[in-house]
Amino acid sequence: MAVQRILSAVLAAGGFGDRLCRRGGERIPEKARDPGAGPADRADRRVSAVAPGNWFWIAQSQVEYSTLLFVVGGLYGLLSILRRSFWFGLAAALAGNGGLWYLLHETSDYHFFQHPQAWLIPVAVSVLIAAHLNRKDFSPAQMTGVRYLCLITIYVSSTADIFINGVASSPWLPLVLAGLAIAGVFAGIIFRVQAFLLLGSTFLLLAIATMINYASVNLHWTWLWYVAGIVVGASIIATFAVFEKKRAEVLRVVDELKDWKG
Repeated sequence: MAVQRILSAVLAAGGFGDRLCRRGGERIPEKARDPGAGPADRADRRVSAVAPGNWFWIAQSQVEYSTLLFVVGGLYGLLSILRRSFWFGLAAALAGNGGLWYLLHETSDYHFFQHPQAWLIPVAVSVLIAAHLNRKDFSPAQMTGVRYLCLITIYVSSTADIFINGVASSPWLPLVLAGLAIAGVFAGIIFRVQAFLLLGSTFLLLAIATMINYASVNLHWTWLWYVAGIVVGASIIATFAVFEKKRAEVLRVVDELKDWKG
């Protein structure tokens, strides 16, 4: 019940801030976003941006911090869509991830040094989405840097989770890494982005090698290494055979990959 009251109050605050940005019955989000807007416009923008967050301090003794941060993040996300504002989107990402971090901190099994991917992957995904939605504001080199930084954060944190907990106690962790890697490969193919394809393929091989190593060491399935070696050798031979048979098509595909986004 308390959460419902806070949600109503937060939405009312957001609506009040949005109403302050009306002039003559018409919304002026473009002017509010304009760096050259007047003092009154900037004041209206500050009121609408700060009002939702103030409820965190008003109701902190009655509502869970994480729940309230999720609600505030949802409101900021709605405002970012309505006003097409990067800064409201950033505030939504910070509030949402802050709520998740507080929730994880309150648990006993998901602290940062126990499962770092649970803390870092949502942040990296938020940054990726925010950068994609505002890609017109970044140069190609900056977008490439953001993609690699976020993807490395995702894959390295998932890999670190495997080394921290061990495959024997958490055999599902390599599957999580493999799933993230496969998702990255498909995203790279769909969106024609080199970073997704390259890093996804690399960490997919790492996940497979981790599972094979676990099976050979802990389950004494040493024959898996021989099977893996045979498969790799056959794959290399098949790759060279395809290259020799369809050299023109392979070179064309390589040239197309060079034209993909970084």
